[in-house]
Amino acid sequence: MKRVCMMLTNPCTNDARVIKEALTLAGNGYDVRILATMGNNTPKIEHIGGIAIKRIKRKFKSNTLLGKMEFTLKFTFAAVREKAEIYHAHDLSTLLECYIASRINRSRLVYDSHELFADPTKSRVAAFLYSVLEKHLIKKADVVITVDNYCSNILATTYKLDSRPLVLMNCPPLEPLRVGTDYAVNITPEDIYRLKKNRRIILHQGVIQKGRGGGIGLVELVESMKYLDDKYYLLMVGDGPLREDLEKMSVKMGLAQRICFTGMISLTRLSDYTRLADIGVIVFKKTCLNYYYASPNKLFEYIHANVPVLAPDYPLLKEIVEKYGIGVLIDKIEPEEIAAKIKLVFSDMNNYQRMKENTEVAKRELNWENEERKLIGAYGALIVKP
Repeated sequence: MKRVCMMLTNPCTNDARVIKEALTLAGNGYDVRILATMGNNTPKIEHIGGIAIKRIKRKFKSNTLLGKMEFTLKFTFAAVREKAEIYHAHDLSTLLECYIASRINRSRLVYDSHELFADPTKSRVAAFLYSVLEKHLIKKADVVITVDNYCSNILATTYKLDSRPLVLMNCPPLEPLRVGTDYAVNITPEDIYRLKKNRRIILHQGVIQKGRGGGIGLVELVESMKYLDDKYYLLMVGDGPLREDLEKMSVKMGLAQRICFTGMISLTRLSDYTRLADIGVIVFKKTCLNYYYASPNKLFEYIHANVPVLAPDYPLLKEIVEKYGIGVLIDKIEPEEIAAKIKLVFSDMNNYQRMKENTEVAKRELNWENEERKLIGAYGALIVKP
């Protein structure tokens, strides 16, 4: 049985992409180990569906020089000890460590780029260092993977690769993932079901954080509730450093009774919340390439829950929304514009019903069962590669 060592810089509790890939490989005969960071109340070792997650404690903050040095030393040593035949780096932040381990153990190297790390909107020093690192290591990888065709083209062009990176989209499986531990929540799916009797549920799910260059648009989303009447209810599923500020803001604006912050939801329960929404929103601002070419998990999760989408007019989002007719595009991430587009979605209920029905068509094509075949094929070719 070939051993695969994956590495990432989070606790791997809710990282759907990593868990999907690991479960697929484990289900196809690979011995999969994941090296992750220790989080709050996370076990040091956890077994999920045939994969082993080993979490390593960090003493220093990840965005400091000491933090990066500590990560490189601890995770490289841990990776080498795994003696894997394949090292799978999730994002550029783990590529150096996986590269070193793969060379020491004479193993194969997979680089899975979830985003465009060498983005010029980072600090100049960070952007320069990331671009130098990626330029020197991306061609060392036996397989390069990314999230969509736009990112694949950018990586291939920027680094003059012989072939375009393999695209594995962030699609959920047809049967929702039921893994991980539940968290304490402020509102249950049953509570939301009762709200739906006289309210339209607007859903945003994902990490609640500030984005590069000014934010992800969550402040504007909360402010948009001023322009919607009492029949609209905003459900913010997720957690993050911006949550407390947004909660205070909603109280100050007198919107606390129409906005709920659930806190972190496990992958086990996430789909139970998503499928009760009436519309799912994506509000990235176009402040960096990662947001402009975004293919977020939430887009596909909304689709799989048969929830129409409100999304920015960015390349991939536009392509999917218009191809399948599953939602409405927005030009400006501003409070009044967000509210106006939400009203537009519900202005024609016949069209709204068509959008819901169209998600069924989209779901039959955009699912992990289709995507994982590409991963299995790439790994199969990697094993027989001389």
